[in-house]
Amino acid sequence: MKLGQLSLSKNLTVFCACVMIGSSAETTPAVDRILVVDDLPDNYFLLQTVLESEGYEVEVADNGRVALESIASHPPDLVLLDVMMPEMNGFEVTRRLRQNLNVI
Repeated sequence: MKLGQLSLSKNLTVFCACVMIGSSAETTPAVDRILVVDDLPDNYFLLQTVLESEGYEVEVADNGRVALESIASHPPDLVLLDVMMPEMNGFEVTRRLRQNLNVI
């Protein structure tokens, strides 16, 4: 897991945890499908808009439980994961992903 900072505009910076699904970056094809996990609609709408304009297929989950279900049913190439979410934060999502090695 990597913690990152993405400045989308002069006034908006998104802090997220990025989780690569799959093996190493050297053997993984270019990122095509991205799962954006954030509880704030403005954040995930902005990320979705920017990423889709760059040609990525973007799916959105508004909480950790939905993210885990989405990853289990259709693993993305990359997860942009908000760290601070109610109910299940990004660290807990990452911990659960690591426990289920069949998913990653």
